[in-house]
Amino acid sequence: MYKRVGVIGNAFSAALFKAAGLEVFAAADGSAAREALLKLEKEGFAVVFITEDYAQANQDILLRLKTKSFPAVIPIPSANGAGSGFGQAGVKQDIEKALGSDILL
Repeated sequence: MYKRVGVIGNAFSAALFKAAGLEVFAAADGSAAREALLKLEKEGFAVVFITEDYAQANQDILLRLKTKSFPAVIPIPSANGAGSGFGQAGVKQDIEKALGSDILL
């Protein structure tokens, strides 16, 4: 059931992943990304990559999904390479919560 991998981002970012054979969902804004994220959750995706800007716009859903086994939602920088650090900060926070200390420094 949980075998599909999806990508949510702007049209350009999504196109890069489509070339790699992943299922892509182009979103024009945070609201469209929200709809796509809810759809992928409902359809049983195992992993969802989402650009950092859209992840930040939908933090409430990401927090809820962290309590579930699937899908794993992974924020990534957009294709223009302008990452906000949102994804890295989330990983750091998860590691600190799991281990009780910051090993990434």
